[in-house]
Amino acid sequence: MPGAEEISNALVGAWRLTLREASARDCFRIDGYGVVNSFFAMILAIPVYFLTATALWRMATEFGVETNADLGTFTGAYIIGALLHWVLYLFAMIPASQRLGLVNSFGAYIVTYNWGTLFTALAMAIPFALFSLGAISAAVATMLTMPGWTLLGWYRWQIARTVFGAEQPIALALVLFDFVLSITVSQVVGWLLMPGVTTGAM
Repeated sequence: MPGAEEISNALVGAWRLTLREASARDCFRIDGYGVVNSFFAMILAIPVYFLTATALWRMATEFGVETNADLGTFTGAYIIGALLHWVLYLFAMIPASQRLGLVNSFGAYIVTYNWGTLFTALAMAIPFALFSLGAISAAVATMLTMPGWTLLGWYRWQIARTVFGAEQPIALALVLFDFVLSITVSQVVGWLLMPGVTTGAM
């Protein structure tokens, strides 16, 4: 399990990668232990996803949207969908790294992807946290999520290019595949647990 210093350094590194700073990679532990430790980000992301899901459920009520699910079911489905997408994407990248001849950089890609997913989840949760505290309305919270989606796409693009070493067309394809997989998983989870409801998150 990673220590507090490794976690904080990785989150700082994710921020620096977003800013395209050359020193960003020095913040991550890029070795076998670092790869394993980076999956702890999934555990740390669960409360973040919980906050986001509960806020989304309340926002749907404020907007007058019928969720067809109670809070517990909606929240559980959201968290399952987010984590399932996370795992499936990384599994899909194993043969992709082999076909692209980028196996040597795959470990670093996993580390930056995992910690970066936690970083972007935290950033995207800020509007939902403010809504939950009653500081902003559901409409404002929804509007404020747009920069978060931009940050997510930019970060995924950056690690595909600078860490994984993919050429621009391949990097774009990876970002799009990640997005489509997220939507697909959310639809399947929603269909299984809550017919007619979309729950997913990247």
